[in-house]
Amino acid sequence: MLALLVGNSVRLIPEHLDAQVDARIQAVERAYSTAVLIPLASRDYAMLRDILDGFKSSQDIVYLAVTDTQNKILASTGWNTTKSLPAEGRQGNLRNIIFNVSSFGQDYGRVHYGLSTDRVDTAIRTLFSQSLLIALIKIVLSLILLSITCYLLTRNLTSLADASEQVAGGNYDTVIPVNGRDEVAVLTENFNRMTAA
Repeated sequence: MLALLVGNSVRLIPEHLDAQVDARIQAVERAYSTAVLIPLASRDYAMLRDILDGFKSSQDIVYLAVTDTQNKILASTGWNTTKSLPAEGRQGNLRNIIFNVSSFGQDYGRVHYGLSTDRVDTAIRTLFSQSLLIALIKIVLSLILLSITCYLLTRNLTSLADASEQVAGGNYDTVIPVNGRDEVAVLTENFNRMTAA
């Protein structure tokens, strides 16, 4: 049961965090496409750079670039313009996202940006290690509790087994002290009556 609970948590937590990242990507896409549409349509690249610099300060954004419809970089921040922009997808701890900027069916260009997944990856690792630590603590506590319970249940049975060996050897004066009122105590009383008889 513990393995199932931990396994289910480890499976669900990354899915939940990935869903949050996807929701953030959609929100960023709406905000960015609205903000860059007018300067992109009017070819005001200075304003475009200012907007990108403002967005770059957003947490987890590694780079931002705006390209025209022929993929020529018009403005960028956090990206070396001598290098070509990466394809969409995940590369290590970076998600490269590309989306079109358009209005009324007219395509004006694309926004490229890199979203760092460091915080999400760290959160997943932390939650995974905490889940394993909790599971380990539960197992250790269960073993301790089980050991104590087994000792309490078997200590009377051990003395009963020793006494039966003595009786089998001919020592009929053997008397076992009765502890408690459980089934082992009843068995001990009956054993004492049997040896007395």
